[in-house]
This record gives sequence, C-alpha cells and structure tokens, in this order.
Amino acid sequence: MAACTFAWVNISDPVMAKVRACLQAFTMVEEMGLQDIIMEGDVFTIICKLNSFEEDKSNIRSLIKEIKRRTPKFRSLSFMHVPRKANKVAHGMAVEGRQYENPQYWIEDASQAVKGLVDHDRGSINDGG
Repeated sequence: MAACTFAWVNISDPVMAKVRACLQAFTMVEEMGLQDIIMEGDVFTIICKLNSFEEDKSNIRSLIKEIKRRTPKFRSLSFMHVPRKANKVAHGMAVEGRQYENPQYWIEDASQAVKGLVDHDRGSINDGG
C-alpha cells in the first residue's frame, strides 16, 4: 500500500479536491508500476462517474475523463465507495498534508498521526464498533 499528500490551494469545492486526489493517486500507482488497484473514495458521485460508461458532463468531467483514459494501463481496477466514517485515515492524511509545502509519500509506511488513526479504526472493528 502507498499513500501521498499534496498541498493544493484555491480549491473551494470539496468534490473537485477529491477527484484531483484520485487523479494524483493514479499518477502515483502508475509511477510505482502497480497493476492491481482498488481505488476507494467517500464521494458517491465520483465513484459513480468513474464506474459509468456514459460521458460525464459535470464540472469535473476533464478529470474524470483523464482518470478513465488511464484505466487500461492496469491489469485489474475497481472503484469502490466507502462511507466517510470508514475513511477516517484518508481524511486524517488530508488534514496532516496541509502542514507540508511539498508532496509527502509513504510506501508501506505512514506518518505517526495516520498510524494512530489506523490503530483506532482497527480497535473499533475488533470491538464491534
């Protein structure tokens, strides 16, 4: 697994920020040479657009189109919706990423703050919560 954060400025629309993050994730997994990808996101409309065969006509269409253009490069690829409450680690990384001027990458590792969120999520799962 791998993760990265990027500091973007002047993006007031959260959906635009999420689809840009998805495109950045695609760039990272391409550069790493990964072939079997499960892309998870908590914005249902983005996941639906990425899974749809219809042409997107929304304000994020250019980014959706670019992501779809890259999909044949992978052996297997799926886009899955996860509820925001199950996506706390990604949200934590986004918050933490704001403190860095330059992109941050973690490959088979994570920052201490993110590790704490993962441990908390694991505890919630084990406790039935």
